[in-house]
Amino acid sequence: MRLFKLFVLALTITTVNVRSQTTTQVWIEQMYGIRFNTQAVLSIDPTISALTSDKEWWSVDVNSNFEYAVTPNIDLHTAVVLSYTKQREISDVFEVRPVLGARYTLYIGEAGWRWYAFGRYEVRAMDYTEADSSIIKQRARLRVGTLVPLGPEGLVPGSTYAMADVEPFFNLDGAPPERYNDRILFRVGLGYRLDRLWRVEVLYCYQASRTTYLSGFDNESNILRFRIRLVP
Repeated sequence: MRLFKLFVLALTITTVNVRSQTTTQVWIEQMYGIRFNTQAVLSIDPTISALTSDKEWWSVDVNSNFEYAVTPNIDLHTAVVLSYTKQREISDVFEVRPVLGARYTLYIGEAGWRWYAFGRYEVRAMDYTEADSSIIKQRARLRVGTLVPLGPEGLVPGSTYAMADVEPFFNLDGAPPERYNDRILFRVGLGYRLDRLWRVEVLYCYQASRTTYLSGFDNESNILRFRIRLVP
């Protein structure tokens, strides 16, 4: 019965939108970090995201992330993400997402310019609350980007920096029923370091995604992303 309900959900997504559409989203993010020593940091990252033109789609995520620096260039990550998404014409979904990841950072010069590659593996335990069904899916992500201080002094209090990255998402065992599938994100933004701990960032993100795993990239989203970060 559960498999039948999930089949109906997938069929619903296929028939809801067969034409390309462009939407606008707003994301508001916060990050609060606690440093245990020079190598280990625990952070809690709540995020609210919503469509500006459709009140029937929004999402709330809370990411608990532990980061450990193996070397000055290599960090290991483990996290648990709790997510609730409102999805018009599909089903609301509650998700528990354990994450394993690693990041390599290449530092260039003394001002703090850096390139990085950040890979993650996710297990997505998804409960479709209105359909009374659940599934478990696997997904990989790879973000490649750069951070460039816009002054010779580097990332000191009162400094500004620029960011850019690209991140494709890969469903490893088929796509789950959801509005945005097989996403790829392109991001550019500016950040300002208020003091030793606090930073604020504003980013523009372009997201291409699929309505179903069989379709092309038929959804486009323009995303305005606002972040405040406590980085110990």
